Amino acid sequence: MAVTGLSLCFLPGITSGQGQPFTATGNLIYRNLDSEDEKNWNFDQNYNLSLTQECTSALEFNSNFRYSYLMEKDEDDSSRINPYANLSLRNDIFSSTLGINYDRIENSDQPIYDNWSWDATWFSQWEETWPALRFTYNESYSKDDASPHQRDSKSTLLNTGIYYEWRFLEASYDYRLSNTDDYARNTDSQNQHHNASLQLSPSWTLWDNRVSVSLSQRGTYNHDRTKDKIGAGNDYFLEARQVTGFYALDSSPDEGKLAVNHALTDKNYQVGAGIEIADPIDHHNIGFLARDRAVNRMQVYFDRELKTAERDKLTWDFYLSDDGEEWHKLPTPPRVAYEFDPEEVLTLAVVTINTPVIHYGKLVLRTTTNIFDPFQVTEIEVGEARIATSDTVEHTFENWRSETSLSVSYMPIENWTLSTHLSYDYEHRENSENLDEDEIETSYDLNSDYYLNRYFWLTLGISENRTDYKNNSNAFNAYENPDEKNRSYTAGWKATPIDTIDLSLVYTHSEDYEDGDKTDTSDNINFNLAAQIYPDVSADFSGYWNKNDEESDFTWHFDLTARLTESTTFDCYNDNMDRYGMSLNWRPSDIFSLTSRIDRDDESDTNRFSNNISWVCTETLRSSFNYNLTDDQGSLDHLFSYNLNWIPCDLITIINNFSYLESEENGRTISWNVQLSLRY
Repeated sequence: MAVTGLSLCFLPGITSGQGQPFTATGNLIYRNLDSEDEKNWNFDQNYNLSLTQECTSALEFNSNFRYSYLMEKDEDDSSRINPYANLSLRNDIFSSTLGINYDRIENSDQPIYDNWSWDATWFSQWEETWPALRFTYNESYSKDDASPHQRDSKSTLLNTGIYYEWRFLEASYDYRLSNTDDYARNTDSQNQHHNASLQLSPSWTLWDNRVSVSLSQRGTYNHDRTKDKIGAGNDYFLEARQVTGFYALDSSPDEGKLAVNHALTDKNYQVGAGIEIADPIDHHNIGFLARDRAVNRMQVYFDRELKTAERDKLTWDFYLSDDGEEWHKLPTPPRVAYEFDPEEVLTLAVVTINTPVIHYGKLVLRTTTNIFDPFQVTEIEVGEARIATSDTVEHTFENWRSETSLSVSYMPIENWTLSTHLSYDYEHRENSENLDEDEIETSYDLNSDYYLNRYFWLTLGISENRTDYKNNSNAFNAYENPDEKNRSYTAGWKATPIDTIDLSLVYTHSEDYEDGDKTDTSDNINFNLAAQIYPDVSADFSGYWNKNDEESDFTWHFDLTARLTESTTFDCYNDNMDRYGMSLNWRPSDIFSLTSRIDRDDESDTNRFSNNISWVCTETLRSSFNYNLTDDQGSLDHLFSYNLNWIPCDLITIINNFSYLESEENGRTISWNVQLSLRY
C-alpha cells in the first residue's frame, strides 16, 4: 500500500488602512492511496477571507467568507459556502452583538442544503452593585431542494438571565424558550426551561474561622410539548423514557443473564455501542427493560446505510422473560422494516413485536454470511405503537427539580477537622401518557481528619447515598424502580517516618441495598509506598486488594526512575508481572535527544520496541525520527517515520512527514505529506 499527500497553504494578509485589517488564507491538499484493495485520490481546496473593521472605539464590524471544494476519484464532487457577518457595540453600560450566518452544502448525488440564521445578544456591563442581565435570541432556517423535502425546518431560541451578588449571597435566574417547526416531518415542538439558584458565596466562616458553612438551593422546571401531524388512522410511536439496555454474545439465548450496556440508550446515534455485525457465528442478544410502558415496537439504529443485500443477510428472533434470565422465544418472528436517514447517514430497523412486552425483552440478531464492510449498532428505542384517532397527536413532558446542599466543617483544635456534607434532591416527572412519579436522592457524609505527627495522620469517614422512587399513577408499571441505598465506611492512615518515605493505607467497606435488602458487600484496601532511595533514584509501589460476595482480587504496580547521569534517565515498571517494561532517555544537549523503550504484555503476548531521535539541526530546521517494532503473537510490524520542519524566513514554513509500515498481516504502507505555508 502507498499513500501520498501534498498540502499547499498560503496566508496573505492585506491591511486597507489603519484599523481595517483584511486577511485571506488558502489550503490545498492532495492525497493518494494505493493498495492491493483500493486505489483512490482526493483533492481538497479551502479558502477563507475575513475583514475586521473598527468603525469607532465602541463599534466593530466582523465578516468572514469560507469556501471549500472536494474532488475524489469515483465520487461526486462536493462544495460548501459559508459567509458570516456581525456588528458589535460595547460601552460602559452594555455589550451587544447582531450577527447573520449562511451555509450552503452541495453534493452531486444529494440534495442541496441551505441553512441560514441570525442572532442578537445583549449583556449588561454596569457596576456590580446592580444586577447583571443577559439576553440572547436566535432564529435559524434549514431547507433542501429535494422533492419532497428531506430537511425543512425553522427554529427560534430565547435565552434570558439575571445574576446578583450581595455580600455573602449569590442569586441567579435563567429562562430559556425554544421552538422548532419541522415541516418535512410535520411536527412542531417547544421547550421551556426555568432555573433559579441561591447560595452562600463561597462559604460563611464563624468563630475565628473555626466553623465554615456553605449552603445552596437550586430549583429547575422543564416543560416539553410536541405536536405530530400524523393524520387519523395512521400509527405513531410513544417512546419509553425509562429504559435499560442489555447486551451479550450468547449462542444459547434460551437462558442467561445479559450485561447492562448504557451505550445502547445514551441518545448517541453516531457512535457504536460495541456491537459489530460481521461474523455469522455471533449471536447478538440485544435486550431491554422498559419500566414505564408496555412495548410492542423496538427501533434499532445502525451507524451507516445498509444496502439491500446486507439487509437480506440479517435474521431477527425475539425472546421474552419475566426475570431476565429464563427466556422464551416467540413462535412468530418479528416484522422488520428498514428506514434510511440521509441527514444523519444511518439506517433504522423498525421491529414490530407481536406480543406486548411487560417485563424483559430481547432481539437475537445474526447475519447469515460474512459482512465484508461491518457495521455497528449505535442505539435502541423501545415503546408503544398506537393508531392516531385525530389528525394531530400532542405529547407533553414536564419535571420539577429541587436541589439543596449544606456543608459544615468544624476545627475543635488546630490539627483536627470535623466535616459533614448533606444533600437533598427531589424530582417530579409527568407526561401526557400517564407518567407521574417522584424521585428523591439523599446523601450525607461525616469525616474526621486528625494529624498528630509525621507518624500518624488518621482519616475516618462514613457516607450514605439513597434513592427512593414513588409512582403516583395507576398507569402501566411493570417494574417499579427499586429503592436503592449505598453505605460505605472508610479509614485511612498516612505517615512520613523519614523525609524520603511516604506511606498510606486506606480501607473501605461498602454495602448496597435494594428495597431494604442487602444485595452486595465489598471490602477494599489501598496501599502506597513512595521512596526517594538516592538523590537521583525514586521508587513507587502501590497495591490494591478487593473482595466482594463472590471473589477477591489483588493487583500491584511498581515504578522506578533513576537519573544515571546529568543527561541520562532510566525508567522501569511492572504491573502484576503481566505487563512490564523499561525506557532510556539520553539528552546530551538542548538540540539532541534519544529515547529507547521496551514493553512486554504477557496477557496479549505482545512485545514492543521503540526509538525516537529529536534533533534541532539549525535555528530554522527541526527534525525527528522514529522506529517501532511490534511483535503481536509472532506477527511482526516495522514502522519508520520522520518529520522535518523548516522555517527559512518569517514568511515561509515547510513541513514534511513520511512513514513506512511493513506488516506481516496488512502488507506495506507508505505515506508522505508536504505542506507549504506562505504568510504576508
